[in-house]
Amino acid sequence: MSHDPRYGDMDFLDGVRSACGSSRRHVCRPWRITRGCGCLKRERKGVTMTVDDIKTLQHAAENALSRAYAPYSGFPVGAAVMTFSRDIFVGCNVENAAYPLGLCAEAGALSALVVQRGFVRVQALFVVVEGAERAWPCGACRQRLQEFAAPETMVYAARLGGAWACLPFARLLPASFGPHNLAIGPHTSGLPEKGE
Repeated sequence: MSHDPRYGDMDFLDGVRSACGSSRRHVCRPWRITRGCGCLKRERKGVTMTVDDIKTLQHAAENALSRAYAPYSGFPVGAAVMTFSRDIFVGCNVENAAYPLGLCAEAGALSALVVQRGFVRVQALFVVVEGAERAWPCGACRQRLQEFAAPETMVYAARLGGAWACLPFARLLPASFGPHNLAIGPHTSGLPEKGE
């Protein structure tokens, strides 16, 4: 198992079942679950997302959750995004007494990405909550992620210390509005994307 000292020991996730229900260590394609699991890894542009990558991403999101400031809702959230070059950026929710001014964890992670790397594509997002059920990104965060995600970008959700579920981004925000509708922006400029 690959180990990154920044995120500590990840053995606590051994034995977690994949989204297909198999206990084999692999990443299943959730849209193929109904046909049985014959998928071992997901690939895009020659980059493979491994189970160890997902565990690292989950652990990073859990660490971010521990820093969340949620005195009003009591619902801390941690998020971590991974680029295709395996860089990880984290964020946590930060609430405010003026409720609309709160910041979602996913927005914080994307902001950290842009500050440190500029515009780059996101390979995966992991959201961890400290609640009874896992939670997916809110509608506003799905729209924020649209700017950096591809349709096949994987979005993972889990309760703190729990098993994850995953969906491709296209299932979370189908028929989305984005830079392609405006014919401007980094997606249409013809400029190479940093980090790819």
